[in-house]
Amino acid sequence: MQRGVRSAVVVALILLAGPADAARRVWFVPWKVLEPGVEAKPSFLAVYWIPASSEELRRSDLLTSRALTTYSGRCVAMHVVRIDDAARIQRFFSATLPVVVLADGDRELARLPNGQATVRASHVEMMVRGEFDVRAAAAEAALDEARRLLERADQAGAIALYQKIVQQQCAFPREAKAARRALRKLGR
Repeated sequence: MQRGVRSAVVVALILLAGPADAARRVWFVPWKVLEPGVEAKPSFLAVYWIPASSEELRRSDLLTSRALTTYSGRCVAMHVVRIDDAARIQRFFSATLPVVVLADGDRELARLPNGQATVRASHVEMMVRGEFDVRAAAAEAALDEARRLLERADQAGAIALYQKIVQQQCAFPREAKAARRALRKLGR
């Protein structure tokens, strides 16, 4: 009987510790510090963070964001621009630091120079989520358009659209899977 009670207590402790442990989990964003003069690898989207000081770089909540960590796994590059990198700072010119820029290659999509002493992770998450949602809707629309092209017997146009969607596999795996399936049906 004692053994059964002990087992029940152990199981209860494990169950109680599970959710509390998950709530304490820390998600470290994989920020890459860009060296001056070294170009960043091309990616689907890139977040460039120029902190106001090295102290901000050590204490910011941008270091531990679950949403930003998730986006980094979906081909959103996370870059820290060093304060001594004059060329990049000039490229992303801002009168006030810190600044966070969302970019697609060389094209700036959004910016957070909120004029405060720090940039909040929740604001950066909303900025990235907004652009990601727009692009996800575009991928869905491209799938629909490719289906319409097939109905109109424009196989070449549909194949081109499906191939563009497959190229975005890291960001939109569900849409890319549907596009690959459609390409297989078309013999591609």
